[in-house]
Amino acid sequence: MVVKYETKNLKCFLCKDGKGQLHHQIFEKGNDIPIIIYVDRHTMHLSDRFPLVASEYEFYDEVCEIIKLLVDMEG
Repeated sequence: MVVKYETKNLKCFLCKDGKGQLHHQIFEKGNDIPIIIYVDRHTMHLSDRFPLVASEYEFYDEVCEIIKLLVDMEG
């Protein structure tokens, strides 16, 4: 895995799945289970730990920052 982006509380890694397809995984620092798996601007998988109301997530602003960066990178 390659660190793609980092905030105060989150890290984003570029990864490959079992079929070799690229995606990004967003982790809380100190936790080895991703909170979000970002495939592309149309597909994102949220962990069960992610609250139903996204804005209630402790690091919501940081998640938004990373997602915006990833979307912008897609063009």
